[in-house]
Amino acid sequence: MTGHLWLRSPAAHTTLTRAVVRYGRLAGLAVGNGGQKLALTADVELVRRTRALSLAAEGAHGEEWWDVCDVEDGDDGKEGRRRALAETALLYEGRYREEYGACLCWECEEMRRVCEEIGGGETGEEEDWDALAERVRKRVELYMAVEMGRRKGMNRGPNDAARRE
Repeated sequence: MTGHLWLRSPAAHTTLTRAVVRYGRLAGLAVGNGGQKLALTADVELVRRTRALSLAAEGAHGEEWWDVCDVEDGDDGKEGRRRALAETALLYEGRYREEYGACLCWECEEMRRVCEEIGGGETGEEEDWDALAERVRKRVELYMAVEMGRRKGMNRGPNDAARRE
């Protein structure tokens, strides 16, 4: 999970909100799935583990449907996981008309966030997609520069000056 750096992403709130929605949708799919194993994407797995930790802290138990969703690396190994991901994507995309295995990199997530913000082009106005992509690219570059500076122990972000005082 750390590899995605979601908490540092310019679209962190949107990414995690979307993951919670996808988690709920998969729960619905799993209930009516007849025992077929579903595979979780990294964002949904993050929500599942966070929820499990929260329930454990409260002394409660998780939903039984996760027994169906956990894909073990048995004899099939990675091939079994790939097959389960493909089957899960087919079910998910057929039901919700939304890509299941969407790229979760910062640029893709930020572009999805911006498109959702402007209504996905449904406003009837022509969007300058090249300018929009450039704006997203620059924003992601800024966030990445701040993250790299943070990792090197340097403060570079616009909000970092206030933290030093």
